[in-house]
Amino acid sequence: MVLAATAVVAGAAYSYVGYRATSGPDGAVEGYFAALARGDASAALGFGDVPAGPTGLLTDEVLAEQQQLAPLSEISILDVTEHGGTADVRYGYVLGFATGAQPVSGTMRVVKGGSGWRLARTAVPTTIVMDQAVDRFTFADTTVPDGRTLLFPGAVPVRFDTPYLQVDPSTAAVGFGGLATPDVRVEPTPAARAALTRQLTANLTRCVTAARPDPQCPLPSPRTVPGSLHGRIAPSSFTFRVSSTAAGPITVSGTAICVGRYRTLSYDNVVRTVSGRVPLPADAMTYPVAPLTLHFTDGT
Repeated sequence: MVLAATAVVAGAAYSYVGYRATSGPDGAVEGYFAALARGDASAALGFGDVPAGPTGLLTDEVLAEQQQLAPLSEISILDVTEHGGTADVRYGYVLGFATGAQPVSGTMRVVKGGSGWRLARTAVPTTIVMDQAVDRFTFADTTVPDGRTLLFPGAVPVRFDTPYLQVDPSTAAVGFGGLATPDVRVEPTPAARAALTRQLTANLTRCVTAARPDPQCPLPSPRTVPGSLHGRIAPSSFTFRVSSTAAGPITVSGTAICVGRYRTLSYDNVVRTVSGRVPLPADAMTYPVAPLTLHFTDGT
């Protein structure tokens, strides 16, 4: 990409100015992360060498997207260990995701050259793997790069077309020292989880209070007499998962507790009544679009 090539060339031209404003290996590292924090891609690249690989994502535009998703702040230098012409600099910073602040720390190799201290690398070589809800997101306003690419450390630049999906916070960032092939996972947002919990509880309540419950309503066992389960649904917790299919359906599963009674047939077809706290397997799914509409499934 022309933009990326321009950024790399501009970064090289920036290096003298950058190093004049910093001193020592700690200054080079701090200056680099400060450039990222203010969204200046060419300045960040000027603090060291660019690893081999596609540079199309090393632009101000992609960096701005990363910073918008998770601003980089609270940059700190924790320790510097020099070894002649090289140094290892331990650093820390915070990524301010909407899901919560994520502290990051690591060690960066810095090399002394004729113009001062230079970072051994100014970008992260990575291969992004995303196989969930692939029709529901864009990656830096395009698609996930095919194969190895270079990114600045920070948020994975992913945006969804729905407010009901988000990147799992534990896989939402790339950084030096991280996995070379991170498996970026997608999960329902807290708002989606809360709405689906309310909806599933309401659906189950109708199942155990209606005179003629929906035939798709779950039953305590295969030998339950249909329509015989009555009671109330106790507060229950459920597990949420985003399917690996392209449309990104959300599945909800768990075991609800019905405080009530039902009739069941023995293998001799003798009817008996069971009462008390009745475990009720609950499996449902919905597509992550408004309005969220759960449908009972068989859990497969």
